Amino acid sequence: MGFGRSEALALLQEWTASDSLRFHVQATDVDGFKNTAMEEYELIVRPDQNPTVQIENPRRNEERTPIAVVPLQAVAEDDHGISALKLVVDRINDKKHWEIELVRNAAPAAGVAWNRIDGSSDRLRFRSNYDWDLARLESAALKPGDILEYK
Repeated sequence: MGFGRSEALALLQEWTASDSLRFHVQATDVDGFKNTAMEEYELIVRPDQNPTVQIENPRRNEERTPIAVVPLQAVAEDDHGISALKLVVDRINDKKHWEIELVRNAAPAAGVAWNRIDGSSDRLRFRSNYDWDLARLESAALKPGDILEYK
């Protein structure tokens, strides 16, 4: 039985790739003829890489009032994508600690701009913009002289 142009054929093979490998695909038709082309395909398995985050703005230490808004900009990069991004803040004098979710389940939190930007073929890059309102930092009661370290 022949196949017309409107009929589609597909072959699907799934496996867990734990090691790199090379393979060929060989087909035999109903009359026993085999394809003569011997293209070789390669599947390269690489270990998962750690994500990186670089704060682009502000570029250095800054002095702000306790009610200031700090425009933050960062670039996050990973080989598979970013599922979560947090702003981690510590007040130096009393070791008070905050974690502000900027991205959760690969989706930005309210007020966060999250855009994919150009990256290499093996790294995905995203830019985050967030207006960090110091007055809304929970239970902070910031006052002049407080030093916040963020990362």
